[in-house]
Amino acid sequence: MIPIRIVYSAPVSEIWNDVITFAQKVAELESIDIVEIETGDSDEECAFASVHEKKIYLFSTSRAVVLHELAHIETNQGHTYDWIVCFAYLCKKYLTEQEYLGEMYKAEKRYKSAHGLVQFLASRDSLDEKTRWAWGKTK
Repeated sequence: MIPIRIVYSAPVSEIWNDVITFAQKVAELESIDIVEIETGDSDEECAFASVHEKKIYLFSTSRAVVLHELAHIETNQGHTYDWIVCFAYLCKKYLTEQEYLGEMYKAEKRYKSAHGLVQFLASRDSLDEKTRWAWGKTK
């Protein structure tokens, strides 16, 4: 696997180094072919991926945002069903249970492609009725 080029447009800090290390680890373990990660400053928590260039632009230090963009690179797609399956897999594997459930809840609200899968995952992966309320009717 080719080493990932890192471009720091945001000031280098420990948190950015942690996020970049996390992205590199996941890309390596999942064999996601990514060429470059560029960081940047922004007033908003956002990021985007250039799937053709295999490059991620991060304006967020959120690990979930990293996984969101890695799923785009892996699937070479936008917010499609294949993308949400990949994103859900990465979240389940690399985030805590609460983070995973939270990201699936947000995905269901934001992306039409996510609705059916998230309802299924919620019914399967929510451990108790207290957590389940946010997902709507899952039974």
